Amino acid sequence: MPYKERLNAWVLVRLLPNLQRVTVGQFRNRSDADGHLEILRRLIPNATFVVMFNADVLQPQPVDTDYRTSAGLRDAGPKNADVLQPQPADTDYRYSGR
Repeated sequence: MPYKERLNAWVLVRLLPNLQRVTVGQFRNRSDADGHLEILRRLIPNATFVVMFNADVLQPQPVDTDYRTSAGLRDAGPKNADVLQPQPADTDYRYSGR
């Protein structure tokens, strides 16, 4: 889900017959949604509107940490897997005790 869609967690919904619904608007905070709800209730008194919190926006998104498997970058890595393997050092830098 894009970042812009995750900003608007409050949804104003018009309830229709046969358990159907239509999303009228999405809002960043509850008070904005309640304000629009009051206006719509005055303009369309016979309709049923509800303010709901969209919990889907709070679901953690999977993080892809491997740059070679992320979308669109699968072929961006080196072609040869040996390139990523560490090579042994020519000089031994361990303490010899002298």
